[in-house]
Amino acid sequence: MKSTFVFILLLLQNAIGACAQKSDTFEVYFERNVAKLNAKGSELINKLIADSSIVRGEKLILLGYADYLGSNSHNDSLSISRAKNVANHLLKIGFNKKDITLCVGKGKIDRAPVGKDGYSSDRKVQIIAARNSKRTLTNHTVLDIEMVKVTSGDFNFAIGKYDITEAQWRAVMGHNSSRFNKCDSCAVVYVSWNDVQDFLHKLDSMTGKHYRLPSEAEWKFAAKGGRKTHNYRYAGSDDINKVAWYVANSNNRAHPVGEKQPNELGIYDMSGSIWQWCTSTSGPGRCLHGGDWFLRELYCRIDYHNPEFMSPVDRTDAVGFRVAYSL
Repeated sequence: MKSTFVFILLLLQNAIGACAQKSDTFEVYFERNVAKLNAKGSELINKLIADSSIVRGEKLILLGYADYLGSNSHNDSLSISRAKNVANHLLKIGFNKKDITLCVGKGKIDRAPVGKDGYSSDRKVQIIAARNSKRTLTNHTVLDIEMVKVTSGDFNFAIGKYDITEAQWRAVMGHNSSRFNKCDSCAVVYVSWNDVQDFLHKLDSMTGKHYRLPSEAEWKFAAKGGRKTHNYRYAGSDDINKVAWYVANSNNRAHPVGEKQPNELGIYDMSGSIWQWCTSTSGPGRCLHGGDWFLRELYCRIDYHNPEFMSPVDRTDAVGFRVAYSL
């Protein structure tokens, strides 16, 4: 007989006075290839909710996981099913659908074997009070990707208001992009072209949308401000210090997204901060635009094209991306 679910209440790592403080994060563990909640599992969720600081009326994030075994497509589907089943139970016990702001599958997690069957700690749904996911850029959850619609003539697409952050990368991929990244609200870096394709595939599975990278033409049009353009040299101003982190003002470090002023369309950090992956119709089909935080003004101009060739597997601390999709 299969054993029932194992449920563990985990206190936040940064909790102060943990012995006296209720948790607002806990994890629901599943057996291999099982996504359905049985009666005992539902009762245990009720108890953990009652013992936690999570209350009805606040927003929750549900993150589904699967183990390292099996195919990517199977693990993605299983992760999503687990998260949705937990969400459905929360609705039955009085939580409102609008308060469950994210219900996604994160797919498999690569890690060293633990437990008697190797990967039991990866088969879970993590329930997190959304108040713990507040970022400098927004009050929304880490995967509430804000998009800006850009329509004019041949252009009909939406593009990310911000670069994808380290926190968003981890929420989708289940791990940091690099052990050197310590800033959750900074743009994700150390991601290769191939890494980004994996991210987009997983993000599509979680959201049911079809995200992609912006084309080179789309990126330039959006950076210029679309139909609202003032034809600035940089995205949003001729004064680079107002809109970009670059060598003269960055203090030789990356900064959280959205701290400079946006361009005419309300899009942030399209000049400076990080180079951004785009698709191209020429050469290898990929290109970089935007400049970064340790280069001078010339490289942050909208019309500057990075001539450096990066292979699909190259990673650096100055290259990240923002997402787009067609309308």
